[in-house]
Amino acid sequence: MRLAVVAVAFLGSVTGAFATQDRFIGRWVCELSLSEFTPDGFKSHGIDQHFSMIADADGVLTAEGMETSPAGKDPFEITGRWRVEYRPQGPLFVADGTKETLRGGVPWGFGAFEVAEGTLYSAKVTANEQTGSLSSRTSFDCQRSR
Repeated sequence: MRLAVVAVAFLGSVTGAFATQDRFIGRWVCELSLSEFTPDGFKSHGIDQHFSMIADADGVLTAEGMETSPAGKDPFEITGRWRVEYRPQGPLFVADGTKETLRGGVPWGFGAFEVAEGTLYSAKVTANEQTGSLSSRTSFDCQRSR
């Protein structure tokens, strides 16, 4: 009897994990922003990516969008994989793949937490080791698209 209760509890926890992962399947509208700063704290340059992403049930990720940088606007497509990693802070959506532009392909990836139902977000700030001032800031935000 005790073994049956443990097995049911284990299966319930596994089912719950997959149910959580299922919440990420579908279409998302996303923005990625990277800003870099000079040692005295002034913004030197940055890029912005706006794209639509599809995470399918098989773990395949596809996206297309536009990147804006000092060099101009550049359309891109992304192909790759996605997965969910379970962390103490909650489920972390992790994606990696290749971003193809008119200039060729480059590795691409991100990780973002579900901060509210239908919202993925992450931010990273780095400091200049010599001055302690802001060196770069990256933010990533996605909203589920219905």
